[in-house]
Amino acid sequence: MDTPFWKKVGAFALFIVVIVLLCNVLSFVFRIAMLVVAVVLTVALVAYIVEHLKKKRNG
Repeated sequence: MDTPFWKKVGAFALFIVVIVLLCNVLSFVFRIAMLVVAVVLTVALVAYIVEHLKKKRNG
């Protein structure tokens, strides 16, 4: 089991596992970031509409 070939295969498998885990974590972080951006944009849009309506009402 300790031949260089098996060490290379093990290292490669470990490398793939690490990359898959990193992709999953990054995907999770990206999803949270997109959610935050969406919430901020929604709040900004609502605030803008409210301001616009106030200005319209005041003339």
